[in-house]
Amino acid sequence: MACAVTPRLLVSAAHKSSGKTTLSIGIAAALAARGLVVQPFKKGPDYIDPMWLAAAAGRPCRNLDFFVMGRDEILAQLATHAAGADLALIEGNKGLYDGLDLDGSNSNAALASLVDAPVVLVVDARGMTRGIAPLILGFQAFDRSIRIAGVILNRLGGSRHEAKLRAVVEHYTDVRVFGAVHQDPAIEIVERHLGLIPSSESCESGARIAAIRDAVAEQVDLDALLATAGWRAGTPRAAAPAPPPAPPAPALRIGVAMDRAFGFYYPDDLEALAQAGIEIVPVNMLAAAKLPEIDGLVVGGGFPELFMAALEANASLRADVRRVAEAGMPIYAECGGLMYLARSLTWHGETRRMAGVIPGDVVMHDKPVGRGYVLLRETGRHPWPLGDGAEIRGHEFHYSSLENLTPHAAFAYEVARGHGADGHGDGIVLGNVLASYSHLRSVGGQRMGNPLRGIRAQGEGGARGARRGAQGGERAGRRRTPGGRDSGHSRAGGNPLRARTGGARRIPAFAGMTARRHAGAMDFDLVVIGSGPGGYKAAVSAAHQGARVALIERDLPGGNCLNRGCIPKKTLVYLASLLEDVANLQGRGLVGAVRGDYAAAVAHKDEVVAGIRDNFGFWLRKLGVRVFRADARLREGGRVTLAPAATAAAEPVPGEIGARRIILATGSAPRALEALPTDGARILDSSHFMRTLRECPESVLFVGGGAIGVELAYLMRQFGARVAVVERGERLLDIHTIPERVSGVLARKFERLGIAVRTGVSVAAHAVDARGVEVAFTDGARDRFAAVVVAVGRQPRTAELGLAEAGVAVDADGYVRVSEYLETSVPGIYAVGDARPGPMTANAALHDAKIAAANALSGNHLRPNYLKVPMVINSALEIAAVGLTEDRAEAAGFAPDVARSSFGGSGKARAHHDTEGFIEVVHDAETGQLLGGCIVGPEAGEQVHLLAAACQSARGLWFFKDMSYSHPSWCEELETAVDPYTSAFSRSGKEIFERGILAPSE
Repeated sequence: MACAVTPRLLVSAAHKSSGKTTLSIGIAAALAARGLVVQPFKKGPDYIDPMWLAAAAGRPCRNLDFFVMGRDEILAQLATHAAGADLALIEGNKGLYDGLDLDGSNSNAALASLVDAPVVLVVDARGMTRGIAPLILGFQAFDRSIRIAGVILNRLGGSRHEAKLRAVVEHYTDVRVFGAVHQDPAIEIVERHLGLIPSSESCESGARIAAIRDAVAEQVDLDALLATAGWRAGTPRAAAPAPPPAPPAPALRIGVAMDRAFGFYYPDDLEALAQAGIEIVPVNMLAAAKLPEIDGLVVGGGFPELFMAALEANASLRADVRRVAEAGMPIYAECGGLMYLARSLTWHGETRRMAGVIPGDVVMHDKPVGRGYVLLRETGRHPWPLGDGAEIRGHEFHYSSLENLTPHAAFAYEVARGHGADGHGDGIVLGNVLASYSHLRSVGGQRMGNPLRGIRAQGEGGARGARRGAQGGERAGRRRTPGGRDSGHSRAGGNPLRARTGGARRIPAFAGMTARRHAGAMDFDLVVIGSGPGGYKAAVSAAHQGARVALIERDLPGGNCLNRGCIPKKTLVYLASLLEDVANLQGRGLVGAVRGDYAAAVAHKDEVVAGIRDNFGFWLRKLGVRVFRADARLREGGRVTLAPAATAAAEPVPGEIGARRIILATGSAPRALEALPTDGARILDSSHFMRTLRECPESVLFVGGGAIGVELAYLMRQFGARVAVVERGERLLDIHTIPERVSGVLARKFERLGIAVRTGVSVAAHAVDARGVEVAFTDGARDRFAAVVVAVGRQPRTAELGLAEAGVAVDADGYVRVSEYLETSVPGIYAVGDARPGPMTANAALHDAKIAAANALSGNHLRPNYLKVPMVINSALEIAAVGLTEDRAEAAGFAPDVARSSFGGSGKARAHHDTEGFIEVVHDAETGQLLGGCIVGPEAGEQVHLLAAACQSARGLWFFKDMSYSHPSWCEELETAVDPYTSAFSRSGKEIFERGILAPSE
């Protein structure tokens, strides 16, 4: 290939912010000043550094990125654009060996190896002398296949510092010192939250590049760099590739925002549009009074927050953008463009009006909300869909969040990796508007990975001339298609693309999708509505029995449990428990402080959830379960009507399906508190907490001392917040399955951790201001908190199912009334989990699911028994209970006795330095029959399964005597607890009763 003879260098560093971009700019500019042609490249996703490199070299900088490009594509990109140049100068990102994978397959070193480039290592040598030698030697030894040709010492303190460093490098290493650049404010480029300030935004960029050029030319041996790269004077350059065929006559005029506020575009994408015959029309969003005559608008990334006053002041352009959006013009926006299309933009307490196309508000934060690579999948709501289920790769880097978005907003993408707009979806779709936080490229085989190609596809489909309809005399109103029919609000199933392409003409992929959506209704043996633990388990259980099953989910796969409940909560609480464990083990084999980073913990939580959610559909499809992302309503005669949900996936949704049996598993939502209405910002419920809280507040009040309240309170305290809990009842965990003794132990642990607990108290009044929430309590006390979390229980989600029309009875609180077999008032329709009265836990929903699926398919014969379902609470102490407490056992007519054991004598507990806990086993004093119990301490949630199994056994107390235990283990304390009681019975070894009390009933 041509690139095989093009000299090249890769400039990398020991770590990020070492100055490699500044030095790369200087090298490019200095060599260009000599008359050499330098082609700059940048590894990874970046807009800002390439702007500076392009300005320095006088040629567009190209990006080489393993995440979105294949190895052959990287080589081809290098070959194509380096041809005709004297030097290919590649600037790395981060450190030489840094990358996504453990094996370094996408690191700078991997790129150097792929393109066969020698490496120049930039070392920020501030404060270093002799220590520079082991650093260089370590980089050499780590991977001997990487050619580290030499180093450039950067940010030196002066000539004496330089002399010492040169002597050390020469004495201890065999690498060459290509240069030593002294600290100089005149050549520093100011950094901002996304990196360097863009050259397009700096009025002094030309002068700054000249200063860097002169400093590098004086302090770096450019001839040695050229020789290392393989350049020789007089050597012919690699032949430039044949020019691409002349583009067709322009079929579309696409406006592209290009000014100081917006300018993040990859040159490849813009060139691809031009090559397709699209005329690119630059638009200055700061100065233009109205849009030019265009067919579509692209607003890329940038820094609109810095220019939000000017953007607000340009009211005429904002109104024009809003009008063309409403008229159906295609608009594509990325990150900064999304911010501009929102209702408002808030930064440093100042709020400015934006275009108002997106019904939501953007708020800037001090730390990144979304940062790094993203993996996206189409949801079926994309206005220009690829439609083949392909994974789309891109990147995001935003400090802002989209808040107050209208409910049921449609997203073009489901986020499998990254954050996107809300941690789950990205790409707000409003008619022909697509606004995304993700930056995409037309690389890596993504045929429509970059939606700019979708706009181009419209041009190829015959949309020429539509701009006059959207922007001419009828600009603010409605226009007519060639057929004469009104299309101002779009036809063809609500798809604005049909209106934009002249009536009958559509993008073929969408036309096919529409045809499938209107196919005849399908029939199933079982339709399950809701994909949380109850719905998912019911669908899986029925599929295993050979049933033809459909699973309908209106929100994210996995329901509350996966996305806003059990999984994310336990992920975060586990990290919190590790912080406590490490603190407790200081001086006992562990040395060195560890602190919590809540933002990083949330990112980890998101990754865990996304990883499970990614495989959700695959697991179900493997069992033959059809999944529809839709809003469902029941109709008479076993019919269910479907409407595509805001989060609909790519699979088409039929208008109606039929079912022999139906299971309602729609879950629940946080219960509201009239005295504390939530706003999603300062006053949160548990869903807000998991979905939007990205930083740990300075102080948090939890209203409600139930399971959710005590779990989240512990979490926030371990990450450094001042925490208080108020509970209107007389104790924490005022739950009938939890012994009162446990509440006292937890309260004392909270006190030691610094969590303030107030029982018998509720909130009397509150006031929200810029500093937080001031709260007045019913006992007369007052306090101020940065955030308040309302955790006073949950309420069923049954209101929008059309239950009344279908004849399904509900009670006054919205719970579906069920029989002992979980069947509703309509034969063949069942309800499980939070939809029916009873315990509202994921464990109970899973229990229901298996019973309801069996009854639905085989006739009613199984009854739920919630005594056998464990309840587990992960807080400052792990608490697990099953069956009856001592008080409830006595009320049920037993003569209960309680066997107890403390973890203080456990060898494993002492080895872990975690002895705070105990076991209670409730049994009948006359027979030894097990009735229930509670475990408080490490791994209680795992130990309780053994206790639950014992309670269902006919062996009673002797179940624990029959077991053999590993030693040391937590579970062996169960045998220790019951030892004194088993010896008291002369009938040990005999069957003392027919069935365990917790056995299922038939």
